[in-house]
Amino acid sequence: ALVAMCVNQAWTKQSSWVATWATLKPWIKQKWDDDFELVGLKSAGGNRWSAVLGKGSGVSGSGWKTRDSFDGLKKAIQEAYDEQKRIIDVSYGEGKWAIVVGKTAELKAQAWRSSDNWGDISAFIKEKYADKKTKYYITAVARGGDEGKTFFVVMSENVHCLAQAYSWRTSADVTDYIEKKQEEGMQITAVFDDSAKDTAKPFLVVMTEVANTSKLLAPTVANPECVYGFCSGY
Repeated sequence: ALVAMCVNQAWTKQSSWVATWATLKPWIKQKWDDDFELVGLKSAGGNRWSAVLGKGSGVSGSGWKTRDSFDGLKKAIQEAYDEQKRIIDVSYGEGKWAIVVGKTAELKAQAWRSSDNWGDISAFIKEKYADKKTKYYITAVARGGDEGKTFFVVMSENVHCLAQAYSWRTSADVTDYIEKKQEEGMQITAVFDDSAKDTAKPFLVVMTEVANTSKLLAPTVANPECVYGFCSGY
């Protein structure tokens, strides 16, 4: 898996763990008692999940919703919106979709799209990038459902994002792409490993120029470099 870690000066503390869902749930609840907020939840393969919690992200009332069908996922998203919460992260594992939701002033309008064809997703992203009224940026990507065929992308309005680019890459050229975009003032804000389904270009890297006023994302100015690399067994 391609993993990235960035310094965010707004965050005062962070805690993460990879474990089975049964083990992870009480751990997350314990962290909530210590005033941490859930900001990331990803399938780590097999029966394991990876959770990230932090302090200082500007997120409140965080939680997760898991559903074993796409119709269930759509209802869970609407439930979150009805609670004035936003989708912060999304993943799929063990036959279920999982979303992280929470209240944050940083993510305003949101739009999402699902399709078994990346071309449809790409067209949706292009359409939202071109929106003159609301500036949307990619904030979460996953793939799952029956046979793991369905792509799911979330785009959000975030005034702290200034520019964005994304590309599918191989392990041989992903570093060159990241370094090139870093020279343009962008930083890693999302990565997605699709190697289970795509061996040609399995790594999606989203690079964003982020203002130093952001709390949720690592500001580009305050954090000129991220640490990233490939991890086995994740």
